[in-house]
Amino acid sequence: YHDITKLKQTEAELTKHRDHLEKLVEQRTAELQQEIAERKQVEESLRKNEEKFSKAFHCIPIICGISELDTGKFMEVNQAFYNKLELTPEEVIGKQSSEVVRMDMLFRDRIIGIMKRRGSVKNEEATIYAKNGKAIHVLFNAVIIEISGKKYNFSTAIDVTANKKMEEQLRQIQKMEAIGTLAGGIAHDFN
Repeated sequence: YHDITKLKQTEAELTKHRDHLEKLVEQRTAELQQEIAERKQVEESLRKNEEKFSKAFHCIPIICGISELDTGKFMEVNQAFYNKLELTPEEVIGKQSSEVVRMDMLFRDRIIGIMKRRGSVKNEEATIYAKNGKAIHVLFNAVIIEISGKKYNFSTAIDVTANKKMEEQLRQIQKMEAIGTLAGGIAHDFN
């Protein structure tokens, strides 16, 4: 009889511990499900943000590129970069900017010096060349950014070629007006 009582007590304790363990497992399972749901929500939010910024980056009509600061290798460029310079991703991504973007080497060296001193460059006039040799006049901007502990150069180039042509046409018109005024003055003097 004593063994049966002891057996029932042990059985009751085991049932009590089992019930307690089941409650703990249920609680922890609920916590983990909540954590998983929150992580999925965060991952979805990050994916949407990445997609949003990627689409914005690629549809901006300004030439944009991201390159490693220490090597100059392009990590990412936008569609305007490919279109304006008439290049393909295979010709750009993973290549050094000096291999891809044709420009005056003195300008490039000066820009690198400014970047090292100030960390950014603003509205520097430059001429870059498309694959076919066509000159593109740009306002060049760059800033050092950090992504996952690594430094990159984010640069933009605004195509001002049309503005340069209009400025040149305006100068020609002004020259013609000046010549016309001068000729009118000379004709007046002769009269």
